[in-house]
Parts: sequence; structure tokens; C-alpha cells
Amino acid sequence: MNIERIMVVDDDDLVRTGLALDLEDEGYEVITARSAEEALDRLETHQVELILSDLVMAEMDGLGLLRHARARWPQVGFIVITGHGTVGRALEAMQRGANDFIQKPAEPAIIRERIRSLLDDVRLRSAMVEDRRKDRQRREDMQKRMIRDQRMISLSRLAEGVSGYLANVLKPVLKHTRELGETLPADHPTLNELKDIHYAHRKAEALIEDLHIIGHGARMPMQPVHLDEFLRRTLNSPEFMELRNIMPGIRIQLNCPAHLPAIMGSEKALAAVIINLAAHAIEGMPHGGLLQYDLYIEEIEAGAFPLNDEGSGRYVALRVGDTSPYAPAQDMDRVFEPFQPRRINDHMSSTGLSLSVVYRV
Repeated sequence: MNIERIMVVDDDDLVRTGLALDLEDEGYEVITARSAEEALDRLETHQVELILSDLVMAEMDGLGLLRHARARWPQVGFIVITGHGTVGRALEAMQRGANDFIQKPAEPAIIRERIRSLLDDVRLRSAMVEDRRKDRQRREDMQKRMIRDQRMISLSRLAEGVSGYLANVLKPVLKHTRELGETLPADHPTLNELKDIHYAHRKAEALIEDLHIIGHGARMPMQPVHLDEFLRRTLNSPEFMELRNIMPGIRIQLNCPAHLPAIMGSEKALAAVIINLAAHAIEGMPHGGLLQYDLYIEEIEAGAFPLNDEGSGRYVALRVGDTSPYAPAQDMDRVFEPFQPRRINDHMSSTGLSLSVVYRV
């Protein structure tokens, strides 16, 4: 349990010391100040739950301290101590934001009781403020997820229809460029243009593949997959090697325990996730770095992750990390939205759908 900290402010050494000793005997941590100015200086470096201040002091009085404290630390409790002749000013302090006042002379038991009551009230109000903050954050997170999911649903519907249409449109392009490449002589200048067409066709095929996954992700065939073995195969695949060749200074590290249980998944979709996450990571390391894959077993509680609707249990977890010193260029709230491609050297690293594919899977 955290020890509660109280600041005692009084220019009378005997009163200040007596209050401090009595409160320390009750288990509180006590900070003392002999003036309002000293109290404000100490509050800059010491967090307290309650200020117990004399009302009448030289130079800045208790009302001045109250005004500064309320402006700077509104959550801190404040009790003024007043003599017989200053009860009216104590009431003024209450109107200006003091939580309570104690009239001198007061029995130590009464002071302790009033302090305890106020600290309980401060703690309750702090808990209520924190609960409201968390509730507001949960609502904001839920709203962001709903907006993102609605965008993904719209994209999925569009992608499902467009992927097949684009594939049919591109068939004659590939067919005729191949025929031209086979019939033209090896020194014909048009062959350079055909290479550009082939490259563009490959990028279009990758776009179609991403659209297909986004549009058909929920209906992809599922089968048992040993993720450690599958990850090793994917990291040695031609697609991944082509990506690595763009940035030869990238090192790959794979950490995984032996005998991981199989998961149910689509190998095609999982490969798309692994490669697209790698592309996004490599973009942030133009001068080389480490791309790390960690596989492990994790106990996950229901609702621990926004996209985990399967309930609590043991899961095979895959963490992908890198040593990029750069933050993503996109706003993190929109990082999964489509068509935000970035460039690696002179190559477009992705179709602009890479993280949309990751989110969809």
C-alpha cells in the first residue's frame, strides 16, 4: 500500500513540528514548509495528497498558497488552520476551493479524523476521475475500431469484385508482351519497354493478389499449420529473397522454441502477413538493421486484444520487430488504411495494401 504524503505549512516552528510528528506517528509521510513560498517550491518536486496550511503567515498567506495550489495542482486536498479571529477568512478560503478548515486550538484526534476523512474523499474522487478517463478511452478506442472495420468492410466488398475484373483485363497484356518478346530480335530497342511492361504487370499481379486476400480472407481454406516450420519456409521463399535483395544490409533473426503446437490457418494468408510486415519493416531501415521474428506460447485472457474474439486460452504468438530508428510516416491511427505505399530505393516496396492485408488476415 502506498504511504500517503501530507505537506504541513506553518511559520510557527513549534506548531509545524508538532503537527508533523503527530501525523508521522499515524503512518503518514510528512513534508514541512515554513512559508507559502517554500511550500510552492517543494510542491514542484514532491507529490502530495494533502496540504495542511496555516491561514495567517508573513508575506504570502494561506489564501495565496491556496490560489496557486488550486491553479497548479487541483487534485490535491487543502485544509486551512485558522485562529478565533480569522474564521471569516477561513470561510472565504472554503469559497475559493479549500476542502475544509480546522479552528485552533484543536485536539490532535480531531485533526487526524478530518485529515483521514478528506484523504478518503480525495482518493475516491481520484478513482472516479481515473475510471471516467478509462471509460472515455475505451469508447474512443471502440469508435476508432468501428470506423476502421467499416472501412475494411467497404474495401473488402470492392476488392472482391475488382480483383477478378483486373485479372481478366491483364491477361491479354501479359500474353501479347510475351509473344512480342519471343518474336523480336535480341537487340531490338523495344525489348527495354517490354521489361518495363513486365515489371508493371508483376506489380499489378501483386495488387490483384492483395485484393483477393482482402476480398476473400474470411473464406480462405484453413488447415493445420506448424508456424515455426512454415515461417522458415516463407523466409527462404523467392518472394522473401527478392524483398531482401532490395536492402542487402538487413539481418534476419528467428527465435522459436521446439515442438510448438499446430494452429489452424491459411498458409496463403499467413505468408502474405509475414512478407508484408517484413516489407514495412525493411522500409524503415534503409541503412540496414535487424528484422526479428519471435514465436512463443502465450496465455491470453478474453478481450486482452481488440481482434481476439476467441476467448481466453493458450495461443501461438508471433511477434515481428525491427531496429528501425524511424517512426512510420503515416499517422498511426491510419496505418492500416489502403494505398499508402512507400518507396525502397527506386522500387515501390508494396502495392499500398500491405498493412491492409495484415489487418484483414
